[in-house]
This record gives sequence, structure tokens and C-alpha cells, in this order.
Amino acid sequence: MTSDGESPSVDPRRRRGALALGIALGIVVFSLVIGAQLAGVLSGWPLITLGVLAALAVPSSREVSRRVFYVGCIALGWATLVWWLPLPVPGVSRLGVVVAATLAVLVTMTVARRIDLRTLVPRFRLADALVIAAGAFTAWMVAPLFAVVNGEAGLRVLRLGWDYAAHFNMTEMIRRTGSLVELASPGPFGTWAFSDYPKGFHAVAASVMDALVGPAISTHGAELVGFVHATALVAIAAVTVVTAGLVSLPQLRRRPLLAGLLVALVTLALTCGPGGGDLLHFGFPNFLLATAQLACVPLVVIPMSRIGPVAPLLALSGILVGVAHNWALLLAIAFAGIVPILLPLRRHRWPASTAGWIRLGGVVGATLVGGVAAWSMLTGSGVDEALGGRLLVDGGFVGGSLSEILLPPIIAIVGSVTLAWVAVRRAEHRRGFVVRASAQGLVPITGLMLLVWVAVLHLTQTDGLGYYFYKLAAGVQLTSVVLVAALIGVLVPLARTGSRRRAVLAAAGVAVAALLATSSGVVNVTSEALAIRRPPGLEARAAWLRILGSPDRRTEADVRTDASADEILLAARAVTGDAPHFWVPARLDGSTAPRLSNQWLLALTGQWSVSSDRIIIGLWGDDPARSERPRNQEAAIQLIEEAEPEAVIVVPPEARDRMRDDASSTDDRIVSW
Repeated sequence: MTSDGESPSVDPRRRRGALALGIALGIVVFSLVIGAQLAGVLSGWPLITLGVLAALAVPSSREVSRRVFYVGCIALGWATLVWWLPLPVPGVSRLGVVVAATLAVLVTMTVARRIDLRTLVPRFRLADALVIAAGAFTAWMVAPLFAVVNGEAGLRVLRLGWDYAAHFNMTEMIRRTGSLVELASPGPFGTWAFSDYPKGFHAVAASVMDALVGPAISTHGAELVGFVHATALVAIAAVTVVTAGLVSLPQLRRRPLLAGLLVALVTLALTCGPGGGDLLHFGFPNFLLATAQLACVPLVVIPMSRIGPVAPLLALSGILVGVAHNWALLLAIAFAGIVPILLPLRRHRWPASTAGWIRLGGVVGATLVGGVAAWSMLTGSGVDEALGGRLLVDGGFVGGSLSEILLPPIIAIVGSVTLAWVAVRRAEHRRGFVVRASAQGLVPITGLMLLVWVAVLHLTQTDGLGYYFYKLAAGVQLTSVVLVAALIGVLVPLARTGSRRRAVLAAAGVAVAALLATSSGVVNVTSEALAIRRPPGLEARAAWLRILGSPDRRTEADVRTDASADEILLAARAVTGDAPHFWVPARLDGSTAPRLSNQWLLALTGQWSVSSDRIIIGLWGDDPARSERPRNQEAAIQLIEEAEPEAVIVVPPEARDRMRDDASSTDDRIVSW
């Protein structure tokens, strides 16, 4: 029998006939799925469910967890690929096209006997249930986001994190323009805001919204609800993919109890602990996705015995492209984690045929294209600005203390050294997976070196450690937690005898206990003391529930702003023309609150350009002193009109009525709802 399950004596004409039949049936399946979308009978959750089942049927591995891992890395990383060019078929989503193509290929290959029908069903083991448990726990953590059913509730939740206005805007602009290429060209209001910002998460969210909301732009409320749900789904997918990669390590698949402990550690770190549990709450979904992708690098490299199989290569490619298009600074750490793929240096690990080298070259080439695309976006305003200026940008990021940040990478370094020592003592140091796992110590070492560089940059050019230091530190911290889990999964099975086993188990137990206490957020470690607290992730969940359950429309999110969520939505509905619109509240107190309200107005209406953003920041940004910001509505309107003569000002109804009663006010460019 051949590797594809056929007898070598099969008539070539029968093979060609089977291939022709497979192609024909594949075309039929593709047409049926596309037709079902055009007819409106396949969309939303049914389409997403069908996509998940189709992905699980791709025979990238015999094990279900590794299939989830490979497909997740590829899909989350290469989502930007499907948005490079416009889709010329209205009424069909990009996710729908991918699902149709996947099913068509599976049918073609099965009917043509290129793959065995039995390989479409993966093998399920007890350890795989841990991945389901991790996904279910993450779904419970973000369940309040799925409770958002209208635009007002969605906006109230999103305004808890300042950055959500920008992330919603980028996702909406992808949906409005239909491609990332279009965002590189000037829009009707000038250069689009964030045109030089990589949009990995936003491409994933836009793909999900294509299915949930529909390919065409819907109402403001539907778009907000779709974005909130898409953000929650991406978070669930990110945690599920990481835990699937951990469980799929061969050493852990045979030890479900140990795997359960380590999966709990990783899941709690990403959903509850400092640096991970509050990322969604404060508006950093792209960073959560980038960190999860970075954490997957060791999980691909450690079991990779040969550099040739396409599935792990594509997974690594998706990881690199995803990190580059989400938070490119983490790429330095990702490259450090990929270096051990070369170990051990043996010829038989490389492709043995020309076809194998062509596949390897194709994956590398595609990865380079994706990386160059991210680099061109980042350096659109100049390399110096991209590498130096942005790292000094101030912002709000709530992460862990320095003690909580440093503990995981230090334990990871100690763990990699310990693994190397145990392997040498047991003469296991020639085994490939042990060598690659030990060399993963490069990941936390590179992360700490990068942190030192950013710290020096901040301390020499600003007043202290800032936004990018603590954000990078959270990435190093969370990635190190996942690496520690992987190292323990490799280390514990190696220590099989006597006192050495007890010592290794004791050390591993202490490491896991310390990380469980701190990375779960239960124990707050600072330089002064230890304290018990409510984990940040649970605090975020409680804040969402408070927002959604409050009978008062002006909740804590509105207190910090100049307008309630429903007022911003009403203002967005008042935007009916093509002129740039700006929001001016009835009362101004010199705060920066109108800046965020204007950003949401521009994001909801697709008018957020560089020029409009410059006007808003000039009036209500951080640089103008409080005394220099407009103190009344008339002054703000005058300044906006001086900066943009074609501007249309949206004001509350009572302000518009007052202006109409004023005989001296005849400006038709002041509107309301």
C-alpha cells in the first residue's frame, strides 16, 4: 500500500477519473456553500460552526488538540491575507469563502483518494477535554460581552477601555473599504487615521463580524454589538489555541493530571492574572492576541522533530505574521524561540527531496511577504519614528508589579537550565525535543534584554518607566508562564527514579505553586509585601456586569465623559452628509472628555482621518493645558470652524434650539438629532 492508502497497481485512468470526479464534486460543494450564503440561509453562528467543523476535519495531525493548535495559529495569523484585496461578490463573507474552499478541497481530496476518509476524524483523548475546559472557562470570563444586545450597552462596555475607540474604528474601516490596500490610500477626508497601524486583530474581528453582522455595514448598534461579540470570540480562540498547543505535547498527552494542572496555570494567567486578565477590559485585544501567538512558538518548536512537514511550518508562519501585524516588538522574542528549531544539527531533519525544499521555500517566502507588509505599515512615517518615537508614547496600561513581571521569566530560565542538567545526567541530552526545550531559555532571556533596552530608553528620555515598558513586560511575563508549563511537561517525565525524581517534582511543584498564586492574580506581589486580592480578570468581569446591570443610563463609564452612550449614538445618527462632523457638548469644563466622544463619533460614522484627529487633539488632547482648552460651547465651535471651514458641528438638541432662538445665529452647519 502507498502512503495515501491506495494500491500501487491502481489503473492510472481510474486515478484520473477519481480526480476529475473529486474536482467536480468539490466545485459543487463550493457552489452550494456560496449559494447558501447568497440565499441568506448560511450566516452567523451556523457559518462559524460549520467553519470550526471544517477546520477540525483538515488532517494536519491525528490528534484533535494539535489540529486545533495548527489551524488556530494559521487562521489567527493569516487573517490579514483574506483582506488584502476587495471581495468582488456582494453578499458573501470572507469567512464563508474560506469555509467553502476548505470543504471543497476536503471533498476533492477524499473522492480522489488522495486522503483516507478515516483521517478526517481526529483522535480524541482524555487530555483533549482540558482544552474544552479552558475554552469554556474563558467563555465564562467574557460571558458579559455576549450579553450585549444593543448598541448602547456595547458602547458603555467598550468605553471602559480608551483604546477601544481606535480598535473599533480600524475594524470598521476594514469593513467599510473592503480591503487593507484601500486603507493605504487617502479617503474622502484625507489620510485615514491609523493607516500605519498593523491590523492583525482587526482583520480577524472583521472576518468574524462578516459572519455575525453580514458583509455590508449595518446600523451603528449592530456594528457595536458585532464588534463586542467578535472581540470575545477572538479572546476565547486565543486561549483555546494556546492550551491546545500545550496539551498536544506528547509528554503531556499521556499524563492528563499533570496536563490539567499546567492548563489551569496557563488559562488563569491569560484570563485572570495581572497583565492578562485586564487586557480586554482596558482595550488591548490586539495585544492579548499577539501575546497568545508569541506563547505558541515554543509549543510548535519543541515537538518539531523534522523541518519539512507543512502543518507546523504554516503554524510558525501564521504566528510570525500574526505577531508582526499585532505587536511587532514581540517579534524579537519570537525569533529567539524559533532558533532552537535548528537543533540538533542533523542532516536528516531537513527535506530530503526537491518538493520538500520547494514547500519550505514557499512557506518562508509567504512569511516574508506578510512581514514586509507589516514593516511597510509600521515605517510609513519613518523608521526612526517607528522604532524610537512610538516607544516613548505615553498611555495607560495596568499590568503587574515588577516582582510579578520578573518571576515567570526567571523561573523559565531556571527551568531550561534544570532541564538541560537533568538531560545530561540521564544521558537524554541527544534527544531532539529535550535539546529544543532546553534552548527555549532564549525566549525569556531575549525578553528581559528587550525590557532592559526599553527601560533605558524610557529612563534616559522620559520621567520614568512608561506605557510600552509595562505592556512589553506583560507579554514577556505571560509568554514565560506558558513556557514554564511546557518545560515542566518535558522535565517531569525525564526524572523517573529515586531522589532525583523527588527533587525535580518538589522544584516543579514550588514553581507551579508560585506561578499559580501570582499569575492567577490571587496573590499580589510587590517589593513591600504580599497581599491577597481579587484577581484583575474577575474585577473586569464584575465591571462589565455592573455596567450592563445598572438601571441608570449614566453609569461609571459616562461619569468620565461629556456624553452618555445613547447621546453618542444619537449624534452619530445625525451625521447625514459627507462633510467632517464634530461633537461639541453643551457644557465644557476643560477636561479631555470630548476627545473620546469625538473619536467614537468619527469611528461610528467612518470619518476618522488624520486631519480630524489633529483638530480634536488640538482642542482636547493631553498637550493643551486645562486652562487652554475651550471653556464653553461657542469657543469650541469657533475653533473647530477655524481649523476646518467645512465642518459640521453636532450639538445636543437643547443647544441647537438655543442657537436657533438666537437671531444672530444662522449657521446651518450646526445640527442635532
